[in-house]
Amino acid sequence: MLLQAVQDAMSISTGRRSSAVRWMGSKDEGSFSFLFVCRVLDREPDEVRRFCKLRMAQRQMPELTFRGLYQQSQQANSASAA
Repeated sequence: MLLQAVQDAMSISTGRRSSAVRWMGSKDEGSFSFLFVCRVLDREPDEVRRFCKLRMAQRQMPELTFRGLYQQSQQANSASAA
């Protein structure tokens, strides 16, 4: 359930993304809530939220990822060799 929410939070589907973000931001502690699931899986809720925020930011700005930086350097090397 938590993995699906993380995947949905990074989805290109606005509906799935907003639903996952809302679930992760909830203060509810009832059964199957984000806090409940994190507790059962022995995960720190704030760490999961930070991870998702970081991954979402990387998807919005791919140049910040290692692959994006590598591709930029390869393009720069190709342009300077030409």
